[in-house]
Amino acid sequence: MSESSCNLSGVALVMSDFLDLVNPKLSGHHRSVAYIAMSVAERLGLPSESKEDIILASLTHDIGALSVADRMEALDFEFVDADSHARAGSRLIAACAPLSGVADIVARHHEWHDSFVKSGVDADIALSASIVHLADRVSILLNDSSEPLSQRKKIIEKISKRAGGMFNPRVAAAFIEESRREAFWFGTLPEFRDSAIARFVSENGDVDLSTADMLDVAKLFCRIIDYRSSFTAAHSAGVAACASAIGGCLGLPNHEKARLETAGYMHDIGKMAVPSSLIEKRGGLADEEFNIVKSHAFYTYHLLDKLPCFSVVRDYAAMHHEKINGNGYPFKLKGGEIPTGARIVAVADVFTALSEDRPFRKALALDDTIKTIDEMASDGSLDGDITRALKSNLSLVDSARAKAQRAAIFEYRSFEDGRGIIAHSASA
Repeated sequence: MSESSCNLSGVALVMSDFLDLVNPKLSGHHRSVAYIAMSVAERLGLPSESKEDIILASLTHDIGALSVADRMEALDFEFVDADSHARAGSRLIAACAPLSGVADIVARHHEWHDSFVKSGVDADIALSASIVHLADRVSILLNDSSEPLSQRKKIIEKISKRAGGMFNPRVAAAFIEESRREAFWFGTLPEFRDSAIARFVSENGDVDLSTADMLDVAKLFCRIIDYRSSFTAAHSAGVAACASAIGGCLGLPNHEKARLETAGYMHDIGKMAVPSSLIEKRGGLADEEFNIVKSHAFYTYHLLDKLPCFSVVRDYAAMHHEKINGNGYPFKLKGGEIPTGARIVAVADVFTALSEDRPFRKALALDDTIKTIDEMASDGSLDGDITRALKSNLSLVDSARAKAQRAAIFEYRSFEDGRGIIAHSASA
């Protein structure tokens, strides 16, 4: 599947950008936390392995805050996460093999120092989580629109007052010592922060990801975006299964089927920039609302454009709303300008969506679904050859969709129940 290799830190950086799309006020938050946490970790002289875990946890720490309300609530300086988004994030990360090693840090990144003292948590986990916690709190105190040095005194005073209770005294002391350097504060500015993170990564090593790892990453993106609404909890899993099955029906090789599956999982990740209220709206969308929804394909393109191993998947995923007749979005491609993979994902997306309950309608019967798809092929919205392949293998493709969606619903319910992502064969 890979066109070139991807590394774990690169994926985590894109994940951080993806998570912060949920609200413009949060832009750059995860990267800011990563910069501050790495500065403190270096001041403490921690080994490379610990620093690598801290940067990965920093870049993904709010992964379990699936709504704007969850993210905004955590902007309260003395926020205590009552077994909510930190634990949810830990469950998501634990199911993604490349990132699973930082699940415990993410789970505890809102715990106060006095809680760690009482709980007897592993010392390395406690220290790493304490560093991410302090960095997270410093980041929300920083006002990006103001000159950073002028904010130094108040931030140091606030951290100092809470050392020993809210913050690990050793971590707080390291932060205060690091804060003496003007360079630290200038480094918090976005134009300098990202190059500092790149330096941290290059100095502390990185991990190249296998094809299996990248599929795990795709599923993680998929779960975050789909779990924002019960109506879409299994949508991308269905699209992934349909796209791969249609690819098989067309005689495509296994590596191309893997690309289609991955694109199916990731085709809607740009919807992180779309308010959930629009996703769950029961009535029709106003023109301005639909324009916001349309932006998701463009965001998907630019998120995946940052990962060279997804260069083909990027086009398949981001172009699934392009139409053969040229009336699609966001690039207004037409005919042969649209990659075959994107045309397949488009058919898989429509077939899956029509087969699901949505806020504004119940799932269509199979005959009605095919009738709608035929109409879309006739007017040039969908590729006729691909829709014919779907119809010729309808039982196979629909069975693959249903099986995948049963498994995804089982995983979603396991996650909602607090049991983590529990794999399920959905063979029944």
